[in-house]
This record gives sequence, structure tokens and C-alpha cells, in this order.
Amino acid sequence: MSITTTDSLDQLDSQSNMISLAQHASELAKLLDQARDPSMWRQTVEWLMVASGIRGVHFDVIRFDDSYGWCSSADEFSAAREELLQQYVTELTLFTYCWSALECAVEAIAPPEAPERGKINGACYYIHQHSPHDNGVPCYKNELHDFWQLIVKSEEAKILRRFNFPSFVSTRSLALYVIYPLRNQFAHGALYFPLPDSDNRPRSEYVHLIQSASRLTLMSIQHLLAAAHENYNTHTWEASHLDGDLTEHEFHAFLASLHIRKQRPDDNGWLL
Repeated sequence: MSITTTDSLDQLDSQSNMISLAQHASELAKLLDQARDPSMWRQTVEWLMVASGIRGVHFDVIRFDDSYGWCSSADEFSAAREELLQQYVTELTLFTYCWSALECAVEAIAPPEAPERGKINGACYYIHQHSPHDNGVPCYKNELHDFWQLIVKSEEAKILRRFNFPSFVSTRSLALYVIYPLRNQFAHGALYFPLPDSDNRPRSEYVHLIQSASRLTLMSIQHLLAAAHENYNTHTWEASHLDGDLTEHEFHAFLASLHIRKQRPDDNGWLL
């Protein structure tokens, strides 16, 4: 199977509808902390809570650059690269904690082996087999499409080939399947460190690529949880309105919309 720009990846105007990555991680942690068996998800919750608390990573590489100050054009490049690496390292740190949370969730569920061996393959197969037959996580397909475009721009051929996915992977589990080699590049020291653009501006698609990978990783945890609770179709979950009243929501609808900005009080909105 394969995926293209014209496949069933919904073109939703979704970016402005989603909460921040840090808040997304926090809402997932809160949900798991209130689960029927919170001890099962303790490790996942801890990684998610750390991810939600990351506001930045202090980074200063120029302090050890003895050549800084000798050439204005070189200094301009160095300053732009430091600013870009500051963004990149922060996003990589957040991604690392999100991915660790995902790995803990897979361990907690302990899915059976897929037709191809491997922990992530097993998670992909599990989502493919057990996901409830609904529309899944809102904005996921649009985010997956954006990730595909960033991979094309960055010319990451190894990752791009993963979009030709095997039959045990479905669109809903595809994010895990394609992000896994990106995670391995980071873990094994093979990940590319970006450079400023031709005008020495601290801009790179690699920053957005890692941001997208983090978002898709959190969405994939939602897909895993939906698969693990496939029989929760009648299970309800309490959430508090802005006025303090508790309202019950169907579990899968509640889980799927964790990352979506809630409506205002006059539209019967509610907060987690």
C-alpha cells in the first residue's frame, strides 16, 4: 500500500484548532492518570508530564568559539545558526519525551507481534486491528500530510520510502511507521543538524519536521488508547465546564478531541 498527496488525507484547516504540543501532552497525562488502572500507565504519564513542562533548552555554542568577533559575516552566520539550533534542540528534546511516552504506552499494552517483527510494527498492527470504526483523531490526517510534505522537502529518502507501507499498517498507524526511522536517526547520531537559509535567517524545515513528528506521536498515543479501549463505546468520561459543572462525554469522543481547542462558554464549551 502507499500514500500520496491525493490519498484520503483530509485537507482540514486544523492547525489553529489545536492546543500547543505541551498542553496536548498534559491533557493526555491527565486522562491516563484518571484511568481505571492508573498504575498501568504510570511511566507513560511521567514522560508526558515532563514533556508538558519543557519551555525551552538553554543553548550557547558561541561561548566556546574563539573565532567569534573576527569576521562580521562569519559572526552573522554563527549567531543565526545558534538561534536555529536553539529552536531545533528544544524541539528534539520535546520529541524525545513524547516518543518515550509512546514506547511506555506500547509496553503497557504489550501488543502481539506483527507479521514483521519489532515493537513499533506490533503497535502499528495493534492499532490497525483494534481501532474503533470511527473517524479517528481529528486533524491527524492533515498533520500526516504536512509531515509527508516536509519529508519531501528535506529529501529524507529512507523515511519517504516508508510511506509505501505494508498491509499490517493502516493510515491510522502510519505515523508511527514513518516516524520510527527519524527517531532512530536521532538515537544513533545520524540526524541532520540544520543550517540557516541562504539569507542567514534561522529558518529550516527540520524544525517544523520535528514539531510535526512530536504532534503525530501524541496523536498515535491517542490511537493506541482508542485501540486498547475498543469496547468503551458506551463508557463515559467526566469533564468540567468553565462554570464548574461536570458533564459526561462518550470516552472515544473525549479521547479523540483532547488536542482540539475547546469552545467558548456561550457555545457550551468545556475544559479538561
